[in-house]
Amino acid sequence: LSDAKGDGATYIDMMRHNVRELTKALAP
Repeated sequence: LSDAKGDGATYIDMMRHNVRELTKALAP
């Protein structure tokens, strides 16, 4: 469970980072 949960958290963090970058690009 720990490993799966950790992977999920990492994936969510990556998605959040990508969304932030896209937002910056769209609305600098």
